[in-house]
Amino acid sequence: MKTNNVIWGIVACVCGGFITFFGMLIFRRNYYEFFYIFHLLLVVFFIVGGVRHVVGLGYANYLWASIAVWVFDRVLRLFKLASFGVKTAHIALLANETIKVTIPKPKRWRPKPGGHAFVHFLTPSTFWQSHPFSFVIGGNDDEEIMFYIKVKDGITKTLYNRLSQCPGKISTIPVMVEGPYGGNSPGQRCRHLVYVAGGNGIPGLYSECIDVDRRAPENKTIKLVWVVRNWKSVTWFADELKRLESTRVQAMVFVTRPDDLSGFDSSSNKALKQPYQYEKESVEKIETKSVDLSIYSHPNSIVENLRQELSHVEFIEGKPSMDAMVQYETEKADMSLAFITCGHPMMVDELRVAVKKNLDNTPHRVDFFEQLQGWS
Repeated sequence: MKTNNVIWGIVACVCGGFITFFGMLIFRRNYYEFFYIFHLLLVVFFIVGGVRHVVGLGYANYLWASIAVWVFDRVLRLFKLASFGVKTAHIALLANETIKVTIPKPKRWRPKPGGHAFVHFLTPSTFWQSHPFSFVIGGNDDEEIMFYIKVKDGITKTLYNRLSQCPGKISTIPVMVEGPYGGNSPGQRCRHLVYVAGGNGIPGLYSECIDVDRRAPENKTIKLVWVVRNWKSVTWFADELKRLESTRVQAMVFVTRPDDLSGFDSSSNKALKQPYQYEKESVEKIETKSVDLSIYSHPNSIVENLRQELSHVEFIEGKPSMDAMVQYETEKADMSLAFITCGHPMMVDELRVAVKKNLDNTPHRVDFFEQLQGWS
């Protein structure tokens, strides 16, 4: 009996160690499917081993209390999924690198700008998975939420392969959404805000900019700096950039490889043409203010049209100097200033060092916040 208790205690201890080790960000970000399955299996053995270890020793109540907390978390997640319900999402492959997922949301579902949610794609091979993504609140009276997902491995590669076979690279898929979680960064309390996004780190910061513009006083300044690799990356977020035209947000886009005009194709441009409105099982197009690139076939024509349609956005070809940007903003600031960033870790580190270096340029408060999606 005592030997069995010890053995099961060792099993629980080893499983707990593996749970902690494989819960590191590097595994969650690069091997999410492996992490998810392995995590659930280890949790089962951890619970069984823990129960078998303490039975008859007088410590079972502590373990039952811990299990109750875990079960409550699972039940709450299921409740959030059920309250959102099963929706038909419109998915489109944009610029051959990003998947746009547009989902109609229930009226009672209140997303917070800068937040994220876990999406279940209800197909036979992926229904058991849930993946966290930052969202953008839609422009159609906020009746929908949109996710811009970078194509990697795992489920995004599965969706990519599916869309590649569809006419126009668009399709529909049943989904469930758990959330919302997270929200705005504390930097909003500052008078001057500078949002710096890299690549697919733009959705969350963009949502924050729109929210601050709606609620903040007129004397608050809002800047959005987006760093992308090439022009095709601008196309998949063109409609959202167009919305900034009627706001106070000063937008700057740095294209680090402007001579790279690869990746433009007519099917991707058509997918950018218009968003969709959902009604039960059908998908109907609606009129909305958007950037229509589908009539252009030559890459140079697309770039020129982008510049014309987004004339309120300052496009700069080349890599930005974080140190020069921070120095300029800190020297000009007449009140508190905040830098909020989300993007590649190297870019975030470079901006952090620049902020630290230039703290003495102003007598006013300077804050730095990073939204590195540590939950993914």
